[in-house]
Amino acid sequence: MSIVKSYIGNTQKEAFDKVRADLGEEAVIINTRLIRKKGLKNLFKKPLVEVTAVVDNVTGHTTAIGRRRVDGPVAGYQQQKAAQSVDYQNANIKNEKLEKIERQMMQLSELVSKVYRKIDVTDESKLLDDDLHYLFSTFIKNDIAEEFAYDIIDRVRKKRDEFPDRTIEEIACEIIKKDLGKAEPVRRRKGKKNIMLFVGPTGVGKTTTIAKIASIYALGSKAKVALITEDTYRIGAVEQLKIYADILGINLDVIYNPEEITQKLESGCDMYLIDTAGKGPKDENYHQNMIKLIEAANPTEIFLVISATTAYENAAMILENYGFLQDYRLIFTKYDEYGKPGFIYNIKRLSGRPISYITDGQNVAEDIYVADTQKIAKSLCER
Repeated sequence: MSIVKSYIGNTQKEAFDKVRADLGEEAVIINTRLIRKKGLKNLFKKPLVEVTAVVDNVTGHTTAIGRRRVDGPVAGYQQQKAAQSVDYQNANIKNEKLEKIERQMMQLSELVSKVYRKIDVTDESKLLDDDLHYLFSTFIKNDIAEEFAYDIIDRVRKKRDEFPDRTIEEIACEIIKKDLGKAEPVRRRKGKKNIMLFVGPTGVGKTTTIAKIASIYALGSKAKVALITEDTYRIGAVEQLKIYADILGINLDVIYNPEEITQKLESGCDMYLIDTAGKGPKDENYHQNMIKLIEAANPTEIFLVISATTAYENAAMILENYGFLQDYRLIFTKYDEYGKPGFIYNIKRLSGRPISYITDGQNVAEDIYVADTQKIAKSLCER
């Protein structure tokens, strides 16, 4: 009768030693394989070695040299024993593969640890589960900056226990909506002079945006609107704004220095929309000229216009360069060219300033709308 048993060890040698101790030297190895305990905790642990062996305990007859010979099928096992050296060679090859797998698993473990450290993970209970990983990937896909994505995930994880009946997407959406705040469009004060100043880099669409806002109030609200531009540097800038003024039937004034603005603001209009040159704020002359213009015009509202096509790093630099502004709100243009809601969220987080409008086309009377922060938040969490 044959006995077949399996033995498990931390190493191949340990498993073989267990075989010899239990079945003796006559045992024949018939299978060797790597096994791993179930559970997430064991994913990064070293696999175990399982060895299956067989031995015959049927009494045979003694050979001429005094060794026991087993008749029948078990004799085949004793013949296999002669080939155990081959089994050991195969086992060594498997052991090399095992070591390679271990190295790869260690590298993967280190990579995962780096990710977890970024979100201030201090114990296993705080590790990201599949849902949080997927939500994080959704944020990155929608262009939320990595540091803000980690921050949202960290807050979602903390709030999840407080609201067990809500999905993580619902919790994240609420957090993002709160971060974005309420949109703050133009605040027209009836019976008072409303002066709006628009600033921003060259090419972001300030002039077209001004024409769109002018059309809302000149045509929709029947307000008495006037346009003023000091952008005499860009070729065609004045002509472009004049075309819009003629279409809307409103007045356009051109100034060549900040001191001229005071007189232009006494024409008896309800709203004055001031277009400025798009030079870089690092230009000291531009900086000083802008400060003088703000002091002379004393605007009731200032809007920083940023194109949604701007790279995140460049947008951060723009915010830094316009840091001399005391108070302003954000307008995002060209959203139709690169409409990723994460960009809006990033700039809002970086600046801390309210969002006003989003534009998504060239149609003056149509392609502008007050930012819907709830819609933006929802789109950032959609899978």
